[in-house]
Amino acid sequence: MMSELAFGAVLAAAVATGAGNSPAKPSKLSSEQVREAIRWGSTAPDADLQQYVFKVAPTWTVNFDTPYLRVAQLARAWKKMNRQIQEGHIPPAVIEPVVHLYALALQQPGVTENLKSLRHVTIRTPGGYDSVQPISVRTNLNRARKPKDFSPAKIAKSVEAVFSLRDFAAGNELRLEFEGGDTERLAITRELLATAR
Repeated sequence: MMSELAFGAVLAAAVATGAGNSPAKPSKLSSEQVREAIRWGSTAPDADLQQYVFKVAPTWTVNFDTPYLRVAQLARAWKKMNRQIQEGHIPPAVIEPVVHLYALALQQPGVTENLKSLRHVTIRTPGGYDSVQPISVRTNLNRARKPKDFSPAKIAKSVEAVFSLRDFAAGNELRLEFEGGDTERLAITRELLATAR
């Protein structure tokens, strides 16, 4: 079985391939890792296959996934249809060496503050003046209404951004940009990455 630090190992390999100012791309999951992720997804409970929580704030939440988790989630979805997925069935996009980051306008229970709409997400490196832009960005609009509020619902915006494993590394910083100009900075820590597979 793959260790709990599988993502850390994949991330370390990704950083190593990008070391020394080389433009090399991070490695995809190996065949063995894909098979292990399929086994995990076929046996793990749904609760273990959720996106990893980066930060929960009163009016927004940030989650992320990894290639290993995406394979496991796909295996779980097939199992629910009474089918067994094989390595050859995994679409190439699922195992791309990228992290999908979900910055969601989401109000926590009991919170009375208005939701904060997200505008954009970037990564900053230590001492870097430039931001690492996502490989791709998609925004989603959702209706926001407080409990027992019968006024017209407001619209809140969430962001899904895709980053290279090489950039989603310990020591770097996630920068959230909100509508209205507010920003939040979140450190990408070794402890956070150690929780992911």
